[in-house]
Amino acid sequence: MIADAHLDLLQDLSLRDQDPDVFARDWLPQLQAGGVAAQVCAVACEDRVNPGANLVQALRQAAAFRQACRRNSGQVLMVACRADLDTALESGRIGMVLALEGVDAVGRHLGVADALVDLGVRMVGLTWQFRNDAADGAAEPPAGGLSTFGRQLVARLLDRGVILDVAHASEGTFDDVLDLVSAHGGNVLCSHGGCRALLDEPRNLSDDQLRRLAAAGGVMGIAAVPHMLSADSRDLPVMVGHIRHAVEVMGAEHVCLGGDFFAQLLRSMPAAVAAIAATAEPGAETDVGALDGLAGPEDYGTLVSALHETGLPAAQVEDVLHGNLIRFLRRSLP
Repeated sequence: MIADAHLDLLQDLSLRDQDPDVFARDWLPQLQAGGVAAQVCAVACEDRVNPGANLVQALRQAAAFRQACRRNSGQVLMVACRADLDTALESGRIGMVLALEGVDAVGRHLGVADALVDLGVRMVGLTWQFRNDAADGAAEPPAGGLSTFGRQLVARLLDRGVILDVAHASEGTFDDVLDLVSAHGGNVLCSHGGCRALLDEPRNLSDDQLRRLAAAGGVMGIAAVPHMLSADSRDLPVMVGHIRHAVEVMGAEHVCLGGDFFAQLLRSMPAAVAAIAATAEPGAETDVGALDGLAGPEDYGTLVSALHETGLPAAQVEDVLHGNLIRFLRRSLP
């Protein structure tokens, strides 16, 4: 069984929303083949040319998420609370959690954030790489953190019981979010990333950050993205290495999976991804390659085998594959 903290399939569903069967035809079989039991699906929009389009994109993706859950209710279930998660697991359906990757769609309006939570968003990352009204992302200079509005937004989200996600955050934003979670109470994770000790990349967390995240009760989702794992290899063992390092630093109960299969989007919507890559700003993630043997959720079986071959105790492997994220969600959801 697999629980995955990050997948960008909603971009595909919204871009092809004239075809209501995209999820059932192109994504559901992959999730089922990979044994995915819980999947966090990210609303991702970051239009720096036409910022006003961000909210429309977010709403289209949220609508696509809800439509996919509604049209495939025998196989998936939208998870808005811990009872929904338990129902999904008990019924053999895939529990689908709606997340927000970057608050560009919110602008400076707390009411918009409230509306997105009312639509079902249960996890929010403040940034996607770059600076917005709330916070600095990982591609910005390292000193920046939360803005005054960002602090107000975090407080509102924590009041609403929303999980905070520090993936793509700058070091300053990471520190500010953890400080506010500590002072206010709440739940925080890094949904998808890697270990900076193994690859010094802005998206990855240092050992000190990993320890602080663990001390806050959070989990670290290791992504299956080559450029976050190794400078020169796409072999599956590089991901296994990041998982093992995170386990050693944080403890086995704080590590999970955060697939972020961007390469799978290329297979599903090549024209759209090519356009994104052609217009991306410096620092944007445009590497659409995949790890060998782990190109999408349907390939999770290869990772399962690889982890069992590492010598990690079987119970720890199961925790990384699903147990830790399931427990985190069950504790964090309303």
